[in-house]
Amino acid sequence: MSMQLKNLMKAFSQFPYTTLSGKFLIWDYFLLRMFSKSSFSAMSIIPFVKKAYNLDSDEELRARYYFSRIGAEELWNSRSRNDQASIEHFYQEHDMDIWRQAYYSKYDYGCKKKMVQTYHILKSSVKKNEPILDFGCGSGVFFHYLFSKGFKAVDAADIPSCALDFISKWMFPYACKIINLGKEQLPKNHYAGVVAIDCLEHTTEPLKIAQGLIESMREGGILIIKFPKESDFSWTHIRQAQEQRDATFDFIKKSCKTVVPEHVYRKI
Repeated sequence: MSMQLKNLMKAFSQFPYTTLSGKFLIWDYFLLRMFSKSSFSAMSIIPFVKKAYNLDSDEELRARYYFSRIGAEELWNSRSRNDQASIEHFYQEHDMDIWRQAYYSKYDYGCKKKMVQTYHILKSSVKKNEPILDFGCGSGVFFHYLFSKGFKAVDAADIPSCALDFISKWMFPYACKIINLGKEQLPKNHYAGVVAIDCLEHTTEPLKIAQGLIESMREGGILIIKFPKESDFSWTHIRQAQEQRDATFDFIKKSCKTVVPEHVYRKI
């Protein structure tokens, strides 16, 4: 049995696939596996990026994605990135994430699988008219997909960056509110669902951020989180984040009921 099949079977033994209605969601994984590039077209933000940058074709976008990676790591390493201001400075200097996330939203199987799984959890936990927060929203792939699925009360939040400028100008109709974390605070006791996927590892204070996310949730709200371990370390991951990772999950477990360890929690 392949590792992929083993991982899939493990996922199906966890929420939200354990119920009868959850079994019907499994089909999405097979659809994604069979047609990884053409399935779930509503995830793709390529049309918005092409319009923003006046591109004529997907081929141009793919080329810009590959070119955007040239020199990015060198720029990151050109100064210390051990505080919030220096981290934000990089994302304001470089628009690599716009190209990367646009490319992934259509062509990357792993990214699309993660979006499908997160959507399944929200579909099984939150009513479509209830408020949801897409924290660390990047270039808007997930909140755009949720909008296409009928979720019309989704807020998007991120640090000041080229990506935040992009979604504020080109994708604002698909989010209820776009929150600039450099200027605004999250509301208290508000969200029925909070999504924080692959973002805490890029910060210096994930524990503080997790505390704020829990405060922003109403009782019974669902938290969906992905916080890679140091074994998944890349050059934009922050060492301080890894040092606080265990403490972050300890706090979440004390504040919430664990549904799926290190992934899904419900506020108590």
